[in-house]
Amino acid sequence: MLAVRCNPSFASARPFADLDQIMQGFFAPAFAATPFMGATAVYPAVNLWHDDASIRLEAELPGFKPEDLDITIQNDEVTLRGSRTVALATEGSRAIRQERVSGAFERTIRLPFPVNGDKAAADFKNGVLTLTLPKPAEALPRKVRVTAN
Repeated sequence: MLAVRCNPSFASARPFADLDQIMQGFFAPAFAATPFMGATAVYPAVNLWHDDASIRLEAELPGFKPEDLDITIQNDEVTLRGSRTVALATEGSRAIRQERVSGAFERTIRLPFPVNGDKAAADFKNGVLTLTLPKPAEALPRKVRVTAN
């Protein structure tokens, strides 16, 4: 079972969250070289979706086991960490090509608003991690009733 930790602290209003997301893409340390990918790649690849109730994050992590992963949620950031060891060529043999590597990764994804980390759920199936992150009450849509005077 995956462990999801959350650090609930105050949530501040972020009027420029979209701009912040764009700028993070240009200057984020996630673009640094990792043992898994090249100098300009981001690992793991993630997709984010949202509906009225939650945000869903999917990350491709082939070759990992749930116990290899660590997920931390703090305010409006989700941090994924993991490590794995891939067997090298056996004794008496030489590698012709070795693209699967051992090592650790860490990636922090900034969300458009803080999420309810205490109710987050993580599922890992076929090398894909799926996180469901419930939106806080203040981020949920509200209906406003119109009255006539």
